[in-house]
Amino acid sequence: MVSYRKGSSQLFSGINIVPFTDVVLVLLIVFMVSAPGLLNTALNIRLPGATQGKQRQETHIDVGLDGAGKIYINNSPVERKDVEAKIKVLIKENGAEILLNADVGAKHGEVVELLDLLRSAGGNNVYIGTVRK
Repeated sequence: MVSYRKGSSQLFSGINIVPFTDVVLVLLIVFMVSAPGLLNTALNIRLPGATQGKQRQETHIDVGLDGAGKIYINNSPVERKDVEAKIKVLIKENGAEILLNADVGAKHGEVVELLDLLRSAGGNNVYIGTVRK
């Protein structure tokens, strides 16, 4: 963009970065809003739908159970025998609030068993992840 300054006959040429900054900030907001939803799709976990429920609180420990019975803690695969020990360490570091995201196709018994493991590790505040119907 080329313009003249008032009271001057000099040519002012420069790049206006305000529109670029606006676009970057809008993209940042879009990614921040969509990032939590990307986690479950990356792990192939389809959450069950629910009409009742509250907006989820921020939790520092996310536990996932996919349809094949694989367990993930904070996006990392974990063997079932190591879940309790890993959760105990994370509770000491981050607090006791846990979000359990279990796939729609996961067996009920596996979900209950995992919930029992989380509670025996000290996770008394376990939230169940759902999507709004």
